[in-house]
Amino acid sequence: MWSVLFLQVDGHKLMQDFNLGEWRISPQQNRVSNKHDHRSLEHTPMQLLLFLAANPGSIISKGELLDHIWAGKVVGEEVLTVAISQIRKALDDKPRHPRFIKTIPGRGYQLIMTPHQQTTRARLPGLFRLLALAGSALGILLWLWIDHRPQPRYPNEALQAYQQGRYLLSQQREASVRAALTRFDQALALAPEMGEARWGKVQGQLALDNPPDIGLLITELQRAVEQSPDFAPAHLSLAQLLFTRRWDFAGAGRHFRQALELDGSDPLTHFLYSQFLLAQGRFEPAMTHVRRYVELSPEQYAAPVVAWIYAMTGHYQLAGLELDKIASVSEPDQAFHMSAQAIRKHLGDELSAFTHLYKVMDMQGYEPKVLQQASSEFQHQGLQGLFRWLLERQDRVNIGHYQPPLSWARYAIAAGDQQAALTWLQQAVQQRQTELLWMAVDPWYAPLHSLPEFQKLLREIGINS
Repeated sequence: MWSVLFLQVDGHKLMQDFNLGEWRISPQQNRVSNKHDHRSLEHTPMQLLLFLAANPGSIISKGELLDHIWAGKVVGEEVLTVAISQIRKALDDKPRHPRFIKTIPGRGYQLIMTPHQQTTRARLPGLFRLLALAGSALGILLWLWIDHRPQPRYPNEALQAYQQGRYLLSQQREASVRAALTRFDQALALAPEMGEARWGKVQGQLALDNPPDIGLLITELQRAVEQSPDFAPAHLSLAQLLFTRRWDFAGAGRHFRQALELDGSDPLTHFLYSQFLLAQGRFEPAMTHVRRYVELSPEQYAAPVVAWIYAMTGHYQLAGLELDKIASVSEPDQAFHMSAQAIRKHLGDELSAFTHLYKVMDMQGYEPKVLQQASSEFQHQGLQGLFRWLLERQDRVNIGHYQPPLSWARYAIAAGDQQAALTWLQQAVQQRQTELLWMAVDPWYAPLHSLPEFQKLLREIGINS
């Protein structure tokens, strides 16, 4: 039900906060800030800025930018011009004397200042980013900033190559990732028993757009924990892949617990383990580990994850109160509206649920005539009719219900078409959509719980309802 899980941003990889000159860019808050000012930047311009930031110094054509940011939409170059103007306004950038974005006449645009990220131990990302990354391959990169060093039993040259690989991998650019893989290979050539370097190599392979077969990566992580059994990040990475990619609850649980035993002070381990426990309906221990996560990382705001667990346990009023806390301290972003529309629906507040859903559709770039049509469907037939209309459209845009076929299954549930929901859910299981892991505890699926076909799907996933 909690619709911030695995949030995708127009198909691009999510990025952590980074610095651009004197500005701090915060993608998940759609915000830019410096010592004196905090400014909002709309969703689409932010995605454009992220794409430019991922390719600093490169001249990117208007066509390529339109294809990436407005994929599948019929738009003219004027939308690009407006978005560039909004970015420049937010950064106080001048078109005639640019410090950040340079217009290349007849060709496109170029980010002329290189983005930078902190090289010290990074502050853990906010909850929405954590949830978005928790089950994805790139989410494993979050462990790169955990201060675990290999034991000094390895040759100095191997240790140096390994540390260089860690640094390069933290840059999160393809060229740096490939350079990191070379360093990890060098470390392994000098010290074949170095499980830490083997773990690093897996993280680099996961960071590429086309990683190797997940089974091979799991095998490599298994070798890593055999070679370096006291290296907690390898256990944590293996646990997360076994959980989210292989749906091996028993194996994942063993390695989560091993990671906690080796390093119980790592907040991310507690956070990810809480989501593993939540998928199994173990609500009290899940909340215990969430609280431990907050204790170890006090700069993290607890309301989002607490709201999620409250919603999963059916305490919608409490979940709503936690969402109100978020709205009171920050500008609600897309992930907030995605979550709020589901919680308000469960509270029976259809108008509020529609308001949040409409906001998400608007932020995701739906044209005004489609938004007007959505309003008309809601006015005449309520949420059930609106979701029936969404199911008929079969859009592939994530508006808080993930990607097809799972999104279509969720639309069908809300529309009251249980048979269609089961059909789409079966396809989602066949495609192994990660978000299914929380299907047993997500109240959105409650109308299907008594159906034998639904119980069979849970067993296929490996969940005991």
